[in-house]
Amino acid sequence: MEFAIFPRLAPLLDRFVELRLHTDHRDSAKSEAFKKYQLELTKGLGLPTYVVVDPNAPDEAIAIFFGADRSGAKFAAFLREHAGTPSE
Repeated sequence: MEFAIFPRLAPLLDRFVELRLHTDHRDSAKSEAFKKYQLELTKGLGLPTYVVVDPNAPDEAIAIFFGADRSGAKFAAFLREHAGTPSE
């Protein structure tokens, strides 16, 4: 999705701040800590997982999108629903 879908959704993605959580990190301690955070946040370890969080409450998921979306339509709808209004 990152290479096929994300470029087409750039205007929607620009309304979010991206943070990547690498649960397959070569440092096993980091990998385990990241997996624990993902499990606590999303109640799942599936990949890919996209999460919308409030920066003031990063331990609470506002919305979660599990899995890939080959067409991008469902993911675009997810982004639109949770984009909010841009700050001025």
